[in-house]
Amino acid sequence: MTNFYKVFLAVFILVCCNISHAAVSFIGSTENDVGPSQGSYSRTHAMDNLPFVYNTGHNIGYQNANVWRISNGFCVGLDGKVDLPVVGSLDGQSIYGLTEEVGLLIWMGDTNYSKGTAMSGNSWENVFSGWCVGNNYASTQGLSVHVKPVILKRNSSARYSVQKTSIGSIRMRPYNGSSAGSVQTTVNFSLNPFTLNDTVTSCRLLTPSAVNVSLAAISAGQLPSSGDEVVAGTTSLKLQCDAGVTVWSTLTDATTPSNRSDILTLTGASTATGVGLRIYKNTDSAPLKFGPDSPLKGNENQWQLSTGTETSPSVRLYVKYVNTGEGINPGTVNGVSTFTFSYQ
Repeated sequence: MTNFYKVFLAVFILVCCNISHAAVSFIGSTENDVGPSQGSYSRTHAMDNLPFVYNTGHNIGYQNANVWRISNGFCVGLDGKVDLPVVGSLDGQSIYGLTEEVGLLIWMGDTNYSKGTAMSGNSWENVFSGWCVGNNYASTQGLSVHVKPVILKRNSSARYSVQKTSIGSIRMRPYNGSSAGSVQTTVNFSLNPFTLNDTVTSCRLLTPSAVNVSLAAISAGQLPSSGDEVVAGTTSLKLQCDAGVTVWSTLTDATTPSNRSDILTLTGASTATGVGLRIYKNTDSAPLKFGPDSPLKGNENQWQLSTGTETSPSVRLYVKYVNTGEGINPGTVNGVSTFTFSYQ
């Protein structure tokens, strides 16, 4: 009996003395700066190619492979949060505001920039699912943040200066039974001041800004049925563009700006009824529709006037009378449409 007790006690002591505990310690900095101090970046883009992302050719960021020391089976992931206001989105990723003209795309994650999570919103989100260090082993957990500036608004060529700005935080997330205890789990990030030298390209209208199209006189008999059309007049628009600019345009009904149809509203000076005006470009079989007076990319009913390879684009416009199906009463016909160009 005594010998068995001694053997059992010896085995118990051996097992007890091989037990180790998962551990973590903080070896990084709680406040970290993103990007070089006083960075300066230059790009050229079409005036309305917005939002325009500054792909600078190198990462504007911060990365550190040694922020927490972990050992003996400790399991760790990372969460990230951005504190800047959301002012837009691009391909599902939030654009965060820095100034009225400049925004920011932000990625957070593990040490490798290429594996960063595109940030959206202002809540904590998983930016690194995590891993567990082996028992009886030690390693480190790092993190990274990188950003891309974004031009937000239409403007002429300009120089934008952005001051040092707090952007958000990353926190260590223990899991699978691991606990950080009183160890520092959150680190904060500020974007270093930088300057954008923004050069924009655009076009110059060569034709007069106000074009009067004289409409031919016709008889009601030339438009016997609803939807029938007759050519009333024609004109052309010509531009001179910087290289690489693609021109888009929107027609707006000046009498009824909310009009999104393809029939221009007649002005109050018109005396004819039952007739409207349609506008066609070049040899298109479908008339142009009217949209909002805006140069924004993707504006409703915006249409492409040229490609980026044309520096002297032009478009031929045809105005046609159309029977609106309400019974034609002869008289005068007047309509006013504006053209808004978008340089993309």
